Amino acid sequence: MKQATSSVSSPRKLDLEVADLMTLAPHEWLNDNVLNGYFDLLSEARPDDVYCFNTFFYTQLCRKGYQGVRRWTRKVQIFQKSVLLVPLHLGNHWCLAEVAVQDKLLFLYDSRGGANLTCLQRLVSYLCCEAEERGEADFTSGWEGHFREDIPVQETSGDCGVFVCQYARCIMEGRPMDFSQKDMPKFRCQMTQELLQHKLL
Repeated sequence: MKQATSSVSSPRKLDLEVADLMTLAPHEWLNDNVLNGYFDLLSEARPDDVYCFNTFFYTQLCRKGYQGVRRWTRKVQIFQKSVLLVPLHLGNHWCLAEVAVQDKLLFLYDSRGGANLTCLQRLVSYLCCEAEERGEADFTSGWEGHFREDIPVQETSGDCGVFVCQYARCIMEGRPMDFSQKDMPKFRCQMTQELLQHKLL
C-alpha cells in the first residue's frame, strides 16, 4: 500500500507537503516549494509595486534562453513595478537578484559573497528582450548590474535559502539587513508559522 502523504493547504491553493516544511528544520536546505510559498507572501504584501518570480524562472532562462520564458509574465506589467525579486538556484546554492525597475539597476545578493557576472548578464538580456517584446523602448538598454557586498553572510552550508528569503523581505519592506547567522533558527521557526498561517508575521 502506498503511504499517504500529509499536506498543508493555504488559501491560495499552494499545497505544501510536510516534507517541504521539514526543510525549514535546523540546517536543512530549503526547497523550491518553500521558497515559492514565501515569495508569494512577499508579493501579496505589496502587489502593486513588487513582483516575485518563481524559482524555476531562472533555471528555465539558463536552459532555453528568452524564448523559454517569453510568456511567463505575459499577465504582469513588470516595467510598471518598482521592484522585481528573482530567486536564483545556482547549482547547490540559492542567491537573490533584485531589479530596481525604474532606475534600471540589478543587484545580486549572495550569502557566500560570490560575484556571478553571468547571472547578471542573463537577467539584463532577459529584461532587454522583454522590453522589446512589449514595446517598452525606455527599458531596452541602459541596465547596470552590481554585486551587493554590504550584506549578512552565512557561516554554515545549509542556510542560503533562508538568507535569500530574508534579503527579499528586507528589500520589500525597505528596511536594513541587520540580521546575521545567529538569527537563522528564529527565522526558520517564523517562516514555518508564516507559511502555515499564510501571512507575514
